[in-house]
Amino acid sequence: MALIKNHFKNVSFVIKNKMILEKMDRKWQNISSRWKKNRLNEIHEQALNPKDALSIIFPGKSVDPKIFHNLENHLDNFISKVKNNEENSLDFPYPLITALPKNISRFLFSICFFSQPELIIETGVAYGFSSSYILLALSLLKKGKLISIDVLLRNEHRPEKFGIAIPSELKKRQQLIIGKSTEELKKLLQEDTKIDIFLHDSLHTYKYMMEEYQIAWTFIKNHGFLVSDDVSDNNAFLDFSEKVGRKPIIIFDEIKKSYFGLIQK
Repeated sequence: MALIKNHFKNVSFVIKNKMILEKMDRKWQNISSRWKKNRLNEIHEQALNPKDALSIIFPGKSVDPKIFHNLENHLDNFISKVKNNEENSLDFPYPLITALPKNISRFLFSICFFSQPELIIETGVAYGFSSSYILLALSLLKKGKLISIDVLLRNEHRPEKFGIAIPSELKKRQQLIIGKSTEELKKLLQEDTKIDIFLHDSLHTYKYMMEEYQIAWTFIKNHGFLVSDDVSDNNAFLDFSEKVGRKPIIIFDEIKKSYFGLIQK
């Protein structure tokens, strides 16, 4: 009964917010992505562990794991709170499985920390796990800004729930934008905008990933980075890497069996 009730609430939410075409398009993209021949074998063959990947990008650089102690204690406590209140979808509306694994998050931190960025843009926020690692890097550098973009898609989604896992002391370097990422990126990225790092972690369909990559790539600085979660979901990441003539770096996480990708401009 609760599932049926929640379904009708979500249908009402979609109609009220004029998102019927958006929901239909997302559903169609998910279906059409499955029809394409997946290049998963290529991704698997190229995959590295985070340590080896970092040594290629920043030779001789490493991070003391103690840097993450306070943040990861905070995030572990948050995860426990979510697990203890899983039935309350209004308080905790996102599945924990959407969060980046710790090894990948630490890798993302390292890319941010060693590149000393002025501007990072990410799409897909949810609880803000990846945002937290990015913001920790910016906090330690005492410079830079993170712009995070996410969209309200379901009845239980609330603007105030985006990024609720992020420690409050780190949020001062973050700007949150609520809206469809491809539309908001076009508004945000003007002729003189330069991005150091762009992170895709929103809708993982071929069309949507390719569109985000293409919009962001023009504005990424030379030697800047395009990074993407779940690059094994379809061929978009490999196809885009070939299109722009860059060799991708693929990172594999043993725990979640997920793939994370990076190309440098």
